[in-house]
Amino acid sequence: MKLITPNNHIVLLTEDSLYLLDTGSPFSGRFDGKDIVLYEKSYKTNPILQATLSPDAVTKLTGIKVDGLIGMDVLTDTNGFIVDYDNQSISLDIHRQSDKSLPSVDITLQNLFGSQYVSADGLSLNGVPMQGKVVIDTGAYISYIHPRYLSEGRKTDSFFSDYNPILGNINGYFYTGTLGTTNGTLCADSLFAKIPEQCASLFDGIIGIDKISTHYIELNLQDGKIYYR
Repeated sequence: MKLITPNNHIVLLTEDSLYLLDTGSPFSGRFDGKDIVLYEKSYKTNPILQATLSPDAVTKLTGIKVDGLIGMDVLTDTNGFIVDYDNQSISLDIHRQSDKSLPSVDITLQNLFGSQYVSADGLSLNGVPMQGKVVIDTGAYISYIHPRYLSEGRKTDSFFSDYNPILGNINGYFYTGTLGTTNGTLCADSLFAKIPEQCASLFDGIIGIDKISTHYIELNLQDGKIYYR
């Protein structure tokens, strides 16, 4: 399948439809209520997605009109995804041997209010381990960190404006930081935002696509890894 990256988001193009790949969404579906068809397999549209998310909200987020979302209910069935930025391709068929020589981040599937999400293990900011849950959210193009890990001395003059279909408009200033893993450094001297108050009691961080969009990403739920290069 072809990869499109509007506003740095992961959008996959099938024969006739565009879908936002969003690990931050527990649900999948089309906005017209029809089934999602991938590799000749059909996935029903979740009615909760239709009731809580409007097409206009996703268009505001991505900058283009998409036909629906592929969330964690589909991705747990496919065991993840592979995104190859260099070749502008994406695959949800990862039943193959992974390249275990690639750098990786350990992940686990967690449950929150009956829904599954991907949590990264062993991450640190500026050398300080993050003890709480850190979500991998490919639907977010800005990464957010709990204020306990953000130093005022690292606050920048760079102002950001973001939008979340559930939380609405989010604004603030960026902080600089180095995101580390158990294997080394994921990104050095990078920009992070302070996590919204509504999420601060649940998560230590929300790592968006801005921190993992490199040349190649493989979210492999079977291995419990994100491989990247």
